Amino acid sequence: MCSTGAENEWTAAKLQTERSPQEALVAWLKLFVNHLMTYRGLAASVATALHDETSPLYSACRAMRAAASELVATAQRNGAVRDDIDTSTILRLAAGVAWATEQSPADPARVEQLNRLGGRS
Repeated sequence: MCSTGAENEWTAAKLQTERSPQEALVAWLKLFVNHLMTYRGLAASVATALHDETSPLYSACRAMRAAASELVATAQRNGAVRDDIDTSTILRLAAGVAWATEQSPADPARVEQLNRLGGRS
């Protein structure tokens, strides 16, 4: 997702038109987690780059962060995400889900379990 910024924006915009704010955010985060699991170690690299403005990956992920920020803001306005949770925190948690799943690749259901941890019912 970091490498194709335009695709991120299109996906986020498409999800927002087709789903509720919460569903759009959760669907986008699932895509993000699946992308992070494409290459072993990518999740850790992205998690580190999210707070290191000097990292080359930080600027490469600008569109990804912008897309996520819009989804998070919309979900917050609709009460699906608490106001005190910021986009960086959500992206770090998603990277953590990808990393944890990477450590146990034989259990693909783990991604879905971990993705549901932060959801509101």
